[in-house]
Amino acid sequence: DNDPYVTEATKLGKMLFDVTVHGDYTGEKLVGVRHGAFNENGSKHGGTEKGGNNSSKVGAKIPAGAAKLQSNVTVNHYVDAHDLLTDLNVVYEGVTISHLEGGQNLKVVLLASDSRPLVAVSTVRGQGVVFDCGFTRYWEGYVDKTAGTVRFGENIAAYLMGKGGAGILEQPVSQDVTSVGELLKTWHDVRDEATKRKLASRVQAASPTYSQVRDSLPDVLKAFQDDDEKLKSLARDQLLNAFARAPMSETLLWWGEDHADLKALIQQQVEARLERADEGRREAYRESALQVLGDRQAKKGTHKAAFKLLALLNDRAAVEPLVDQLSLLHRDLWPDAGATLRQLTGQDFGPKAGDGAAEVLVSVKKWRMWLETSNK
Repeated sequence: DNDPYVTEATKLGKMLFDVTVHGDYTGEKLVGVRHGAFNENGSKHGGTEKGGNNSSKVGAKIPAGAAKLQSNVTVNHYVDAHDLLTDLNVVYEGVTISHLEGGQNLKVVLLASDSRPLVAVSTVRGQGVVFDCGFTRYWEGYVDKTAGTVRFGENIAAYLMGKGGAGILEQPVSQDVTSVGELLKTWHDVRDEATKRKLASRVQAASPTYSQVRDSLPDVLKAFQDDDEKLKSLARDQLLNAFARAPMSETLLWWGEDHADLKALIQQQVEARLERADEGRREAYRESALQVLGDRQAKKGTHKAAFKLLALLNDRAAVEPLVDQLSLLHRDLWPDAGATLRQLTGQDFGPKAGDGAAEVLVSVKKWRMWLETSNK
């Protein structure tokens, strides 16, 4: 609707896309839809010609002047075809309307006659969102203002259900940071073998960075745990790719999750990374593990993963800072700390399973005495 009835839309928009909704503009004009290479009046369209516009982003401008659609219908400006505009020649912009300001990850579908974004859709895969600032076109007395209004509403409903358009198979994976997880979900849901093969080919061709695939990792992990061996294999390859390049602090978070297959896969990748790491990189890995151990808010599983990393590094430089943290660790982690120290030094001063606070204090004292002696 128009101001002040935009509060909910603005709150959601700000949260999802950093976009706000404003305005109380009197519209009442028609927007024409270009289909193919020509406008409906027969003239060839272009981004700078009369009747043309570039509606690909928030803030795009429309040209001045009107164009004739038919002898009895005048449109204010044209927009490019879109799924929401399927089978439409004109769209009534609304009576009193608002507009979108700012925002990211949005594609503008309709510009109003004041050149401001009127309708936009999310460009984030898996996020079915349409902003329509022309709510008043659906009011009684206006819903039949043009034949296109009801169809436009139907198109919106269909679009939010995933209907129409080029679809998931034609969209480039490299340009969509969440597409790997979505492709795997779609592969699981479809039954047509030809479609499955096409989806599998697209997954195999993808090579997103960890930061690009991070938000869809839950979907990838779910596929990795599926009973279907093909789907599991596709997901496994994506997990291997992700954790071959993930920041070590992030790797420790996932390594600490309670999934046996995922733990084994990540350990495989960590071991491979350690084999090719130079001294500076290994030192950075050691510091990441120690920082995680010093984080009292981290999960126990993440702490246990940090101990595994220190053991694999086999770096004596970790002993002293680890001893300094012993008494601060959760008691459930004392045996892991003692085992790691034993592996790094060949000495066994604890802590051990079943030790209490008193035994840990004794253990810390013994380790510090040993460090003092061994450093001389």
